[in-house]
Amino acid sequence: MRLAAAAAIAGLTLVGTAVVPAQADTASIKVTGIKLKPIVTYNAGQNFIGGTIGLDWDEDVDIYDVEADVKVNGKTVATSVPLAPNGFNYNRSWGAGTVQLTNVKVTGTDANTGDFTDLPVATPANSVQVRHAVDPNSIIKYKRVGKKLTFKATVRYISATGKLISVGKATIQYKKAGKWKKLKTLKLNSAGFAKYKIYLKKKRSYRLVVVGTNVFQSASTGPSKKI
Repeated sequence: MRLAAAAAIAGLTLVGTAVVPAQADTASIKVTGIKLKPIVTYNAGQNFIGGTIGLDWDEDVDIYDVEADVKVNGKTVATSVPLAPNGFNYNRSWGAGTVQLTNVKVTGTDANTGDFTDLPVATPANSVQVRHAVDPNSIIKYKRVGKKLTFKATVRYISATGKLISVGKATIQYKKAGKWKKLKTLKLNSAGFAKYKIYLKKKRSYRLVVVGTNVFQSASTGPSKKI
């Protein structure tokens, strides 16, 4: 917003009042819809949230830039984030949870009224789930001595700050008649570690399964050989 300077006319001083530059008509620019795809933040920095960000405008208008604020679980974590028609870059440090775009603003020019900057446009309801990645180095080890079979598991996820945090629990499954069955749900300690042992003569194939939450992804190991 610019203030008109005082102007001297016929010996009189006219004190300027606030003058709003000509702006495009908000009704001539519409966000027709925002549909985003859930992601897992594998990268330490930016992770692309793909989807469709629909924008419609009159033929007299050219759009140069579209931005929005980003909320995670209802809290604004970033402002004026650039948007593309197919999505936007999301920084892992913003956290995990329900993500929303709010306060869409556009910059461009109108053939009738001139340039406009950060023009607010009504933002339709939208949300998408962002989860942190489970550490790819998470592992389960098996050791058999006679009938005694020992399982050692370590499972953690990569937090917003890059710190490895325990996923809390994971389930050992075994394969029987072509289907996976639950053997034991492990309670992992703060380091993401748990140990379990059973006495069993029969050899089976095993795997470890993690059920995802709003914070981290679901994951599972590949099946072991029969042990």
